[in-house]
Amino acid sequence: MATNGTAMSDDPYVAEYPGVCGGYPVIRETRIPIRLVVQLSRAGATLRELAEMWPTVTVAQIQGALDYYACHPRRVDEDIERHAQASLSAHSAP
Repeated sequence: MATNGTAMSDDPYVAEYPGVCGGYPVIRETRIPIRLVVQLSRAGATLRELAEMWPTVTVAQIQGALDYYACHPRRVDEDIERHAQASLSAHSAP
């Protein structure tokens, strides 16, 4: 990961920024986590539905996010698990 606040990745659609979404992959120049794109896609959302949800993001960017997951599932799955654990901790706190 880059340490100077710049994006780390040669991917045209995906980047990791220190301090943004825990440093995990997002759609480049957004704060939309690849984790969320993957989870919504798994739940049945189409590319078009996702593009309508995020009007500043193109279908190509969303497909790029899914392609990134296909190539780097461990990195995204790690973020999914981290997010799930944080959610459980928040809900179980007194």
